[in-house]
Order: sequence, then structure tokens, then C-alpha cells
Amino acid sequence: MMGGMGLELGLALLILLVFFTGLLTRGEDKRRVGVLAAVGLVVLLGLSFRAEPGAVLFGGTFVQDELAIFSKRLFLLATLLGVLGSLGLRAPTFARRATEYYMLMLGSLLGMLVLASARELILLFVAFELMSIPLYVMSGFRKGEEESVEAALKFFLIGTVSSAFIAYGLSFVYGISKTTDLSGVAAAAILAAAIGWGQLIGARGELARSQAQVAGERRIRVHLGRRDGRDLQRRTILRRAGATAVRRRCLQRRRHCDGLSVDVGDRPLLKFHAS
Repeated sequence: MMGGMGLELGLALLILLVFFTGLLTRGEDKRRVGVLAAVGLVVLLGLSFRAEPGAVLFGGTFVQDELAIFSKRLFLLATLLGVLGSLGLRAPTFARRATEYYMLMLGSLLGMLVLASARELILLFVAFELMSIPLYVMSGFRKGEEESVEAALKFFLIGTVSSAFIAYGLSFVYGISKTTDLSGVAAAAILAAAIGWGQLIGARGELARSQAQVAGERRIRVHLGRRDGRDLQRRTILRRAGATAVRRRCLQRRRHCDGLSVDVGDRPLLKFHAS
């Protein structure tokens, strides 16, 4: 059973071995350090299968769970394949600077291993940068070629901008959650989501109540309008009936009703002469 940071410490030791081996190797061809790096990665990959989850270090900042162990195995295997593929390179530049190449590759791998176990925002950002910065240098490893220099410059600019955005976003996360621990950030996110849903439900309730109030006022206005129309119609019918009754009485009594007019509203309804 390995300790919580056994793989990381073993990889750091391998980086030192590669560095001193390349430093003490005589001649221009230093590709043999690649064999040392490959052997060390095979040993670390074998040790990763003996690692057990459950280690928690630095107050929960560094956690080795099942997902972290699986990710570390994947990173070790991918790096091992990359090292094995580079052993066949015959370029004089690579042979002379092989130590730098393998140290950069292993340094990026160290950042990946720490990133897999990071449970705190600051360590997460540091591990991400430790993984990225060696890759900037590796992309421009062949300094004599314009394409390599251009690729390194573009990669560096894009990487620095993305790092700035990450740091800016993490500052907002810290401002909301008041902690850099990922578990605290998750709890704050759940609370913020619950508050947001509560506000949304309250807003929808207010909107429904306002719509019901508007609909009720509209029905009241329609009802009052219909009642006013019925009253006007009723008054008109009564006035017409009254005018008809007056005309009938005049005709029965044979009175002279010259110029008699009965008004309904603002216009004369009946105007007649009785003979």
C-alpha cells in the first residue's frame, strides 16, 4: 500500500535522476536518459496499481480517491507511450537536448498527477500551470525552425489568456462561496441554486397573481359595460312605449296634437300631427 503522495514523490525522484544522468553523461548523444525515464515510468505505473483510495492530506487539500487513482494511471500510461515513441528520434538537436525534453515531459506529468488529487482552488490552479508551462517550452523545442517558434508563441499566448480567465473566474467563485475548498464551493453552489429556484418560483407566483387580478378587473369592466347597455336598452324601450301610448290617447280623444314630439335621448323619436 502506497502513501497519499507516493506517486508524486516517486516522479519527483525520477525527474532528479534524469537531470543528474543527463548532466553527468559525456558526449552529444544523451538519448539514453529516455530509457531511464521509460523504466521509471513503468515502475510508477506498476506502483499505481498498489495504491488504495482514502488518503487525505493537508486538511483535505490533497485527496486520493478512486477517480484520482484512475486518472493517474491514465496519465502515466500516456506519458510512457510518449517517451517510448521518442526513443527513435535521430535528430541531432533532440540527441543533444534529450535531457531537457524528458525533464519537461515528466514535469508536465507531475502537474497532471497533482491536478488529479487537488481539492482546493489554489492547488488546482498551481497544478494546472505546472502541467501547462512545460508544454509551452516543448512546443518550441526545435528553436531553429520558424514553425516551432510560431507554434510556441501562439500556444503561450492562448495559454496565458486562458490562465488569466481561469484566475478571474476562480476569484468570483471564492467571492460567492467565501472558501477555496471544493466541498465548500459545492455546498455554496447548491445553496445559491436553491435560493435562485425559490426566487424564480416566487416571481412566477407574483406574475400569476397579477395576471389573475388583471383578468378579474377585465371581467368586472365587461360586466359593468353589459349592465349599462341593458339599462340603456331598457330605458329606450320604455320611452318608445310611452310615446306610443301618448299617440294612442291623442288619437282616441281626437285632440289636435300639432307639433307634438316625444324625445328619446338626444333626438326626437316621434313627431306627428293629429287630425
